[in-house]
Amino acid sequence: MKRLRTFTAALVVGVLFPAAPIAAAAEAVTQPRGFRTLHVLEGERGTLPLSSLTSADGMLFGSASRGGREGAGVLFTLSPESGALQLLHHFNAPDGRTPMEGLLVEARAVFGATKDGGSRRHGTLYRLDRTTGSYEVLHSFAGEAENGFHPHASPVRVGEILYGTTFHGGSSRWGGALYAFDLRAMEFRVLYSLTSDTGRHPLGRLLRLGDWLYGLASDYGHHANGYYGTLFRARLDGTAFEVLHRFEGGPRGSTPFGNLTHDGGGLLFGSAFGNVGDTSDLGLVFAYNLATGEFRVVHAFSEEDAAGGKPDSPPLFDPVRGRLFGVAQGTDVHGPGIAGVLYSLRPDGTDFQVLHTFSGGIAGKTPVGTPALLGETLYGVTAYGGVEAFGRSRTPAGGGIIYRFDLGPPEVPQVPTD
Repeated sequence: MKRLRTFTAALVVGVLFPAAPIAAAAEAVTQPRGFRTLHVLEGERGTLPLSSLTSADGMLFGSASRGGREGAGVLFTLSPESGALQLLHHFNAPDGRTPMEGLLVEARAVFGATKDGGSRRHGTLYRLDRTTGSYEVLHSFAGEAENGFHPHASPVRVGEILYGTTFHGGSSRWGGALYAFDLRAMEFRVLYSLTSDTGRHPLGRLLRLGDWLYGLASDYGHHANGYYGTLFRARLDGTAFEVLHRFEGGPRGSTPFGNLTHDGGGLLFGSAFGNVGDTSDLGLVFAYNLATGEFRVVHAFSEEDAAGGKPDSPPLFDPVRGRLFGVAQGTDVHGPGIAGVLYSLRPDGTDFQVLHTFSGGIAGKTPVGTPALLGETLYGVTAYGGVEAFGRSRTPAGGGIIYRFDLGPPEVPQVPTD
């Protein structure tokens, strides 16, 4: 498999070495200014992280989709300063396996979803108590119509209800679904079934704004007859579902993976991965105006960017700097090609900059997810790389890294003096 999302699509369809601190190995390798490898993932620490990091209480929370004691992935927390990693849970088949995008981190608990495993083998919705460390499966997904199965992202919470998406399930069994889980009654129900008309196969988290849930349907595997994915919104109470935009393919975007981000005002930001397996369609970043309904391509990736393209998640909007920060995977995982970039640009699409080019080895390759911003520093993960820290691995491409990139203080506008 040559591309991360092709590999991830295979996941859809279908104790190596003792832990060691990364600090000494990281210091031995010269790394670009502003960039630092915080932690190398390997063996029991987990491998193949496919999830953005979530910041809470000055710490970073994340997951790796493989590795751990049972080979089914791990849940972890990490100190943003020292890079010290603490494992919170080792996944296994009965309690879920293959955790995917994002976590919902609250004061007392962490909520998330696994794509596979559970008592009915098609994924789980879970809760981990941050005080006691106890792990609980809230719902085990079954591979049947009207249930929803193979969730690829963490839920969002509104009151005592968790809302989320599943890649498969719903009335057609395969199109996917939006679900609600009542934490008081411990009851699961499908809110909306996705079809070719609404867009199928959501791969990211929902974004809650007021009484609406906003999301993306990737239409992965159905790129024919105009099916390139949709941007949609759905009422929390299950009474209305609206398609806000249909992706048109090519330069207008296809396969909107991941989540949506919000500028705090009237703009949504997202990314389209491009046609999976097509290195000529490198993906794009888009904006959607909630007030006017205008869809705008903010940046279309091209070879001239030296960026490689293929973004799998939306950029983060930093209101202090007035800029977007995101990552693009690059076009090839195992062979020649760009190993991914960290980029920045203005919301109007101007001043695109490559802040960092991932080079493989201890510096990681194939960055995924939306970077987390703490103070003046961005934090993120790469799905591969890191093997040079130890010089040995059973995973030729490496198990991935956790990195930081220091932006420095924002520029202060110069005020003319008389």
